[in-house]
Amino acid sequence: MHIVRKYNLFKGDVNAVVDFGIADKAKYADGWIYNSETNKKMSFASPMSVFTYMAKRGWEYKDAIISTESNGLKGKQNVWHFILTKEMPINCTPEDIIGDIDYRNK
Repeated sequence: MHIVRKYNLFKGDVNAVVDFGIADKAKYADGWIYNSETNKKMSFASPMSVFTYMAKRGWEYKDAIISTESNGLKGKQNVWHFILTKEMPINCTPEDIIGDIDYRNK
């Protein structure tokens, strides 16, 4: 699973795009973590608060990868991809992997 850090330009918060590695087609590979109560994308104070949220659900930090991506008018920007892992049984289901995270594809 990886988390891509995305900043909201209008607020000083972070939204997390997640890929749990369970999609059967690439276009469904990543989605957002949602707040079920507000029905909106979950806002985090910082990347560390995303780690805290995921750690409470059994995920552990393993690595970070930086890639440079083109971003239209802004030119190029660095995007952090954080690699997290969680121990699962061999016959686990997507529901086992996602757990209580409200995860929705883009």
